Formats: sequence, C-alpha cells, structure tokens
Amino acid sequence: MTDTKAARGNRSDETSMPSLMKIEVIRLTPEQANRAADVLLSVDQVQTDQSHLRSFLADSRNYFVAASVQERWIGYAIGYELPHPERPAGMLFLYSIDVAANHRRKGVGSRIIKFLRSIAETRHLAEVFVFTNHSNPAAVAFYKQTGGMIKNGDDLLFVYPTSNG
Repeated sequence: MTDTKAARGNRSDETSMPSLMKIEVIRLTPEQANRAADVLLSVDQVQTDQSHLRSFLADSRNYFVAASVQERWIGYAIGYELPHPERPAGMLFLYSIDVAANHRRKGVGSRIIKFLRSIAETRHLAEVFVFTNHSNPAAVAFYKQTGGMIKNGDDLLFVYPTSNG
C-alpha cells in the first residue's frame, strides 16, 4: 500500500536539496519499460520483468512516475486513475511512493507529489488520494506537509486476498 519508505522518511521540501541537485520528475511510458526496471532496481533493489512493466505502462490510467538527480534514479510513485460513477471527474489513487534511503528528507517525495497533483489538474481529476495509518506519524506528517487533508479520521482499510496473491 502507500505505507512505504518515502512516506516514512521524507518530510522536507525541495529547497533543502543542495543547489547542485536538481530533481527531475517524469512519467514513464511503455517505451521506457527498461527505465522503470532500472528505477525499481536502483531504489528498491527489485528485479522486475520488463514485459510486465510495459503492459502496466501501456494502460493510460496507470502511472509510474520517477525522480532522478544527475541522471540517477532516486524515487518513484505508482498511481492509478479511477473513474467515479457519480461525477464526471475521476480521481488519482496514489498506491505507493518510495525514495532511496540516502535521498529522503531532501524534497524528492514532495516533488513527486507536486508532479502527481499537476497531472490531476491537467487531467481534470477531482483529487489525488492516498491511504496511510495514524501508526505511521512520519507519513501522516509528510502528506499534511505536501497539502494532503484527512477527510475522515476513522477510515479503515480491508483487504480480501485471493488465491492469486
């Protein structure tokens, strides 16, 4: 879910990055599946099948946003655009956000959130939303610091596993 390393450890804004460290944030496309694999390997040390990533990226409602500094991958977010049955404006669900350990608290997560919010505005989506827990105060502080608001203080997340998971 969204209770990831970036949310636990990134609370500052981009101004705390040294001036030489320009953070670039991009949305990856199906043609960049190899880059997505590189991001996952660089940030999480996870090897991923490029054909699976290509399929994920081919769906225009799926978002793989990656952050780099000096051409080195340092963070990413995964999101999904969801239609809403009661209104024309959909929503962007931020499923996860992660920043490499040595780049946390340097504004990377904030830049990723800013980029996702910009996408939501451009796509005329009603909101970006993310789940976390009160038991993760760093994530709560991070999301508040980046402009997030708690709608309901008593939300619970229920998961129904299948035999595939």
